Amino acid sequence: MLRVLVLVPYYGGSHRAWAEGYVRASRHEVSLVTLPARFWKWRMQGGAVTLATEV
Repeated sequence: MLRVLVLVPYYGGSHRAWAEGYVRASRHEVSLVTLPARFWKWRMQGGAVTLATEV
């Protein structure tokens, strides 16, 4: 079994639905690291920097 880390810079709406669906459907051990669903444009451009400090 693989260990999968999913980074989600905008955890809301369809992004949240996709991530939670992936966790449910996967036979692997899936961990989520997320940021709140605010400031969509900034999250898509600069969220990687914040997520890097979380991991």
